[in-house]
Amino acid sequence: MAKTDKKEEKNEIVQDEKPEVKPAKPEPPKPKPAEKEKLAPFEVWANEKYLKPWQIAGIREMYSIKPGKQISKKAFDEMLEGFSKKPIGG
Repeated sequence: MAKTDKKEEKNEIVQDEKPEVKPAKPEPPKPKPAEKEKLAPFEVWANEKYLKPWQIAGIREMYSIKPGKQISKKAFDEMLEGFSKKPIGG
């Protein structure tokens, strides 16, 4: 029995002595080309947000927006945020 125990120990030692293989470093993600901001009429963005007519009128008045004015989504969101923070009657 002593001989088989030594063989098993040797196998275990050999398995433990295997050098660890380090994984290769992943490549950093490649930057995506800048996407152009999609322009759409003011009314499209307003309908997408389900704004009420009084909100649409208020934003148009505050920012002097004519019907059909083409704006980006980011610009619309900034206008909506600015309108929402303005005090009533101010």
